[in-house]
Amino acid sequence: MALRKARGPLGPPIHVCLCSDDRDLRPAAVAIRSAAVSATDPERLIFHFITTPDFADSARQLFKEHVPGVRIEVHTNANLDDRLRGLISWRKS
Repeated sequence: MALRKARGPLGPPIHVCLCSDDRDLRPAAVAIRSAAVSATDPERLIFHFITTPDFADSARQLFKEHVPGVRIEVHTNANLDDRLRGLISWRKS
């Protein structure tokens, strides 16, 4: 993937956050790649991907393989994840 080179001095970092517990990272990877390729200064972009604790390591590896050269930090919080799960109720279909 070819990223544009910065045209001048870099400004402050731009943080972009995506959240998902879906195992299919294709939509997130496409969004990240599109933003990085289209950015005037892609070096300023820092992507934060928030996911479940059990998927974080896989997400890190998949992003590293499929979106190389883009700064993507994968975050998770087991305590918050447990708390959120306690707030969700599923209807039987």
